[in-house]
Amino acid sequence: MKQAFFVLVVVALAANPALAKPKEKTYPASCDQVWAAVKTATEPPHYNFAQLDDAQQKGTISTGNTMSGKRYLDITLSGAGSTCTVAIGGNFSGLAHNDKGDLFKRIEQALAETPSESAAKSKESVSLDVTKESQARSEQQVKGKAEIQESAAEVGAIVINSVPDGADVYVDGGFVGDASTTLKLAPGKHAIRVAFKGYKDWNRELSVLPSSDVKLTARLDKQD
Repeated sequence: MKQAFFVLVVVALAANPALAKPKEKTYPASCDQVWAAVKTATEPPHYNFAQLDDAQQKGTISTGNTMSGKRYLDITLSGAGSTCTVAIGGNFSGLAHNDKGDLFKRIEQALAETPSESAAKSKESVSLDVTKESQARSEQQVKGKAEIQESAAEVGAIVINSVPDGADVYVDGGFVGDASTTLKLAPGKHAIRVAFKGYKDWNRELSVLPSSDVKLTARLDKQD
């Protein structure tokens, strides 16, 4: 009879919220990271419901029912920087149920599956570096195309025909093709020579202007 009375007293004491002391654990992570793990750990079907306050990082969780009513846990986070303390209070932990220990275990599992802030920052940094490198390459490509276009715009176009047709065309002493031909020449002075077998050479010095478009017809005289 005394033993039964003692058990009832212990159960009554454990069931009293005022006498159920919170358990605390400190984790090497920010409270934002731990709170994310808490939200993951308290998702159904493990708990009936969870009323969580994101702003204050605390809440109430229903863990089940007993003959004396529902079992509840109160959870509160505190800390700063890279450490966070989780305090869990509630009934029945340590007797028929280990609700607090079970919730701590679920939080730790969720925390282990959550990437660390340093890893997330490292990933973000790598992604940012790749983006910057891609932007730099794109800018270089655009710049290169602009330079090519600018260079193309600066040259002058010289169309050279010959009579008779098909004469050899030389620019600054180098053979460039047979007439009729179109020459793309940089601005400045250039020596043009048109030659055909049995005919006298046709020579001209041209001053080419940027973006100029000139047509020339070299009329060759027969040799004596």
